[in-house]
Amino acid sequence: MHSLNLKRINEKAPYLVTLNENDETYTFVTESGVEYSIGFMQMICCSLMSRMSL
Repeated sequence: MHSLNLKRINEKAPYLVTLNENDETYTFVTESGVEYSIGFMQMICCSLMSRMSL
């Protein structure tokens, strides 16, 4: 996974965004205590796309 620029994100984000290196997710906690995590997966779709064009 390509890492995001946390410095740049945190310059604009209303909450502190951190990287969990164990599972490569990004996490932030809202003022009300709700924790959000997001991660990205690389999709490999070339073989599917080539089958669809047949």
